[in-house]
Amino acid sequence: VIDDLPEATLTWCRTLPLSHQQDGVFLCHATPTADDEDWLDYRATGNRTMARDLVEVEKRAGNILADIMLCGHTHTPRSVRLPDGRRIVNVGSVGCPAYLDTRIQPNFIQQTGAPDARYAILTERQGDWIVSLRSVPYDPREMIRLAEEKDAPNWATALRTAWFA
Repeated sequence: VIDDLPEATLTWCRTLPLSHQQDGVFLCHATPTADDEDWLDYRATGNRTMARDLVEVEKRAGNILADIMLCGHTHTPRSVRLPDGRRIVNVGSVGCPAYLDTRIQPNFIQQTGAPDARYAILTERQGDWIVSLRSVPYDPREMIRLAEEKDAPNWATALRTAWFA
């Protein structure tokens, strides 16, 4: 939980830029301009995610001069290719397969449906990018125990099943 992090760590996190570009790869947490907005998806009916249409995805990509753009935030891995050839990849989440966000109203649920570590492997080959989205089982027992100790049964269920009851 964020309350468990030392103030020095939180202060350091606040100094980080919203985005970074290096060697033709653009990286951001959520979108190029916001840390709390979904790039490839939006919050739809029933407080679930839906894929954004091309116009909205391109709008967020703007004039970024990178063949590959990496984002996250939603924890759901996905790869799209824009008509101009640029790719946007949501790399997934290694240790949080589902969550209930109670900080926004109405509350929002994200669930992947499998309690696996999800990540992307990208390989540049002959000027193009090969994107491999991975879903790998792992042992979440230590994190489930921690969630239960902190009286967070929803988190324990999410870690165990990747669903919210």
